[in-house]
Amino acid sequence: MGRLKAANPDDRVTVVVRVRPVLQNDGDESPGVTCDPERARVQVTTPHAQSKESRGTAARAFSFDAAMGGTSAQSDLYTACNIDALVDSALEGYSVTIFAFGQTGSGKTYSLSGPSGRGLRAPTTEIKASDGIIARALRYLYEAAETDTAASHTIRGSFSEIYNEQVRDLLAET
Repeated sequence: MGRLKAANPDDRVTVVVRVRPVLQNDGDESPGVTCDPERARVQVTTPHAQSKESRGTAARAFSFDAAMGGTSAQSDLYTACNIDALVDSALEGYSVTIFAFGQTGSGKTYSLSGPSGRGLRAPTTEIKASDGIIARALRYLYEAAETDTAASHTIRGSFSEIYNEQVRDLLAET
């Protein structure tokens, strides 16, 4: 396992956007969001009234540190977010945060936890393709801590979701 150099503490925020795929129950309308991973850009197209007589569309493009399309793999998201470097920074004593934000149904919980109802398994279990950031980060954390025989580690972490002003522990049994 190759360990990445820990993130520079001066690099405080990295923004990675993941656009979820269009789902069957989304209807027949074309999606209003397009993703260009090569340029790390997302374009949002919304209906826009140009005048009383005609209707058009308005598009706005947004740039990020990385942009992931609807077909991106969980492993690609993990790599794009440079989670290994965040874990290394945590092991060096820095506080780190992974923050997922978006509207209901946008894929935040899937990106963090994997398929719903799966829960988390022990970090020694093989990582599956659909496992999210939490399982992958825990696996890396325990492997890194075990190989660092020069230090003793106390590991504390929390994975929480705030939804409708209610806090839910993502590590709790469901």
